[in-house]
Amino acid sequence: MRPGLRGIVIVLGLLAATAVWPDERAADARVAVRAHNVDILVSDTISAHLIDLTAELVPRPGHPLVDLEDGGSFSIRVTAGCARLSADQLTRLFNDRILNYEPRALNDVHFIPEDGAMQVSGGVRLWHRVPPFWLAFSATTDAGVDDDGLIRLTVRDEHLLGLPVGGLLDLAHTPLDALLTVEAPGARVAGDTVIIDTRAVLPGPAIDSRPVSARLSAAGLTVCFKGDATTGAPALPADLDVPGSYLWVQGPRLAALGQEIAPARLLVAPTGKTNDPMLFRLVKSRDQIAAGHIELGIDGRMIIRPGPAQPDTPGQDR
Repeated sequence: MRPGLRGIVIVLGLLAATAVWPDERAADARVAVRAHNVDILVSDTISAHLIDLTAELVPRPGHPLVDLEDGGSFSIRVTAGCARLSADQLTRLFNDRILNYEPRALNDVHFIPEDGAMQVSGGVRLWHRVPPFWLAFSATTDAGVDDDGLIRLTVRDEHLLGLPVGGLLDLAHTPLDALLTVEAPGARVAGDTVIIDTRAVLPGPAIDSRPVSARLSAAGLTVCFKGDATTGAPALPADLDVPGSYLWVQGPRLAALGQEIAPARLLVAPTGKTNDPMLFRLVKSRDQIAAGHIELGIDGRMIIRPGPAQPDTPGQDR
């Protein structure tokens, strides 16, 4: 074990051993989270920008507590706020997650932002196989959410090999799903629309919430959940200076770095004063935390200054 990580584990062990919490093990093991201006990595390449968002981490059946080293130990219930996927983040989500299977109808998809919509381009094979090479396509997408909470990316102005084909498809009464399909967790094509279910489309812990709105802009796809995250729980302690980017985590107990922390009161924030979003791994952040440092307050509060998420992780557009 590296020296930095060994020291962190010792501190966590002392904290767990000296905490006074006689009834906490029988208490609700849900963990409350507040995020402001944070890029959360849910895999090596897929991330989302949390603008202002509150959520609960809920232990899954068979797991007595939330374990931040085990994404299968908990689900996420978003209670309020908004998140955004930039054009680059959408591109990575589609190529590394949604289209990560064979045979597939779409390949090497790229999103290009524009005000109020998004341009998308890539390669296409009709019915997964025709022709035996990828045909260049481009289209414009609009976004919305219906009452069912599913995100709908409606495709229009389709071009194939640079030629407009959207009008021909309309004249032939041929919807997009008659020519191509998407067979991935949380994503499918219906008519001329790509339907995305936020509860299944992202890797990592399951999300048990659905959004109430979605819109496209030059900044990307902004998805909002019911409620105002700036006024909801959990509240950042009043004695803390509000960082430009942070995660505040509190709960009766949780597991991190192989130790149980009880009670849990953790502030994750970058070193120094900056308004740039912190890039942080939601799950398996042991190496990232070990590359930084921890400050321990007299009340048991921990301030984590994480290191880089990983050396080869590119910066995320927002």
